[in-house]
Amino acid sequence: MSQALDLRDKFVEFVRPRAITATFIQSVRDDALFSGESADVEPFASHPQPQATPHETFMIQFQALSTPDDFLADSHEVTPATTVAFTEGPAAAADGAVYFSDISNNRIMRFDTKSGRQSVWRQPSGRANGLLFDPQGRLLACEGNEFGDNDGNRRITRTDLTTGNMEVLTERFEGARYNAPNDIMATTNGFIFFTDPCYGDRSTMETPHESVYRIDPAGTVTRAITQPDIERPNGIALSPDERTLYLVDSCPLVGGNRKIWAFDLKTGKSAISAS
Repeated sequence: MSQALDLRDKFVEFVRPRAITATFIQSVRDDALFSGESADVEPFASHPQPQATPHETFMIQFQALSTPDDFLADSHEVTPATTVAFTEGPAAAADGAVYFSDISNNRIMRFDTKSGRQSVWRQPSGRANGLLFDPQGRLLACEGNEFGDNDGNRRITRTDLTTGNMEVLTERFEGARYNAPNDIMATTNGFIFFTDPCYGDRSTMETPHESVYRIDPAGTVTRAITQPDIERPNGIALSPDERTLYLVDSCPLVGGNRKIWAFDLKTGKSAISAS
């Protein structure tokens, strides 16, 4: 645990001079994030405190940060590829170009790795968040509802880059709009899974849960994972052998989940199955 506390002290010292105002929240699971131990640990408040006070205010100005050298080996150098407002969901196309979301500016960007140039690919994007190219090379987009005045499309779309044709795969479940689709993954046999948390204004929620949904090859949508099994689903990924679904459960409330779950797609309950 001493190593975890040392890392936290370094992080606090690195952030403080580059920070403005916001709330620094301590979680019962913070130690596990730094140490790799089980999340079933004593509350952080019971351990020696770093320099920060329990509610010291931090809001990192990421664009002003230099490389955090204390966290990198001497032989590693990190430089920004490009700079925009708030980036999410990088996805690499077959030609090497990287598409990513700039949620604050309501656009999807394209970064040409060969020329080093970026361009706006779609604006407005429907507050797009997570992006992914499916096995057929079509761009899947989680059009969410964050960083705006409740103006997101709250749906999943698929775009054929060759023809430019975009189709809406789903925008409602049992009559209710999604919260804010966040991240997405697809299997080679045609199943799509996406997360639907709500990190913004919760009065906009039309459904009383935050869940993971599955779209089968025929287009049927199933609620695959939900409360109480998880709290706030965020990032989602597929193992190389497509047997395991990895899910980041990131709830920013004090005491909320800070976990990565692994679900077996072959032997899990029917709603999680992708076969």
